[in-house]
Amino acid sequence: MSGIKKGQFTVTSSKTIYKNPWIEVTEDSVIRPEGDRGIFGTVDMKDGVAILPLFSDGTVLLAREYKYAQDAEMIEIIGGGIDEGEAPEQAAARELAEEAGIGAGHFKSIGVTDPFTTLVRTRDHLIIATELYELAARPPADDMVEPFNVSLSTAVEYVLNGSITHTTSCLLILRAAFEYPHYVNAKIAGL
Repeated sequence: MSGIKKGQFTVTSSKTIYKNPWIEVTEDSVIRPEGDRGIFGTVDMKDGVAILPLFSDGTVLLAREYKYAQDAEMIEIIGGGIDEGEAPEQAAARELAEEAGIGAGHFKSIGVTDPFTTLVRTRDHLIIATELYELAARPPADDMVEPFNVSLSTAVEYVLNGSITHTTSCLLILRAAFEYPHYVNAKIAGL
């Protein structure tokens, strides 16, 4: 690989530093826009889905889960990686079943987000699940997720007061509030 342009950078060589089933770390030798030589490291992650289950009474399902990298229990939406050959809606149905033991009759895609744009390449598909029902049997999962219900207004308050800091979760909850304003209290709807 010699002289491949990536934006204003010229990549002179590229090597994989580390790889596992979820991420690949690559180091590129580059010529920077100002002409200096340097390196640029990137992480490639599998794309994911972020699902906000919305019940007919305006409550949503969130999850508490210990996050190893943060060494803390975090509140987030239901989510996970998209397996090879899987459509985002299929991944959403699988993750919803594994992490919450529920199914959905309808999945509404409300866009995508690129949560890390400088060093990490990954895309999260934002999905609101409705027409929810409890599954007879919960599929096995390797996540230690504790699902819980709150009103959509409370979820928005969690975003605004910093109780939820995961960017994809924040974006999905705020977009859901704009998609379904009748479930959000007047104070929040007036933002």
